Amino acid sequence: MQGAFRQLAAQRGPMFEEIDAARRWVADRDDCTGAVGIIGFCMGGGFALLMAGRPGWAVASVNYGQLPKNLEEVLSDPCPIVASYGGRDRSLPGAAGRLGRVLEHRDGEFDVKEYPQAGHGFMNRLTAASPLTPLLKVFGVSYDPEATADARSRILAFFAAQLHPGGAAAR
Repeated sequence: MQGAFRQLAAQRGPMFEEIDAARRWVADRDDCTGAVGIIGFCMGGGFALLMAGRPGWAVASVNYGQLPKNLEEVLSDPCPIVASYGGRDRSLPGAAGRLGRVLEHRDGEFDVKEYPQAGHGFMNRLTAASPLTPLLKVFGVSYDPEATADARSRILAFFAAQLHPGGAAAR
């Protein structure tokens, strides 16, 4: 995990190469239109956001993903992005607003939403008891069924619009 977070912060490393190799593999399949999307949650949302600013992606879904300090540079020419954040997420205060402000000055389709009642990880239904459960609650990590249903609906509709044959193609 530490290595993954270090690569995320550095915006380079083997994980980026592996993600891009997976994109190329999917795009080259006979049953693929060539348009490939990426989705990530939490740390994966940070990776999805960084990949959205790189060539080859047709769409990205960023779910409570960390914003890099150089967000405007990273998203100078992004693919379409659908993003979901929790308003009670203590680890990412104001992230949806910041991301939305950067994207409003970019060409393309973007859907950024903050769910005021939701915290971090609101789409993750934690079912197993863990010693970390009380700590997660202190940090505002909890499942929110209403926000989850809305976010999933937005993501599926956005991906369908971007990945449908004859729709947007990879940059």
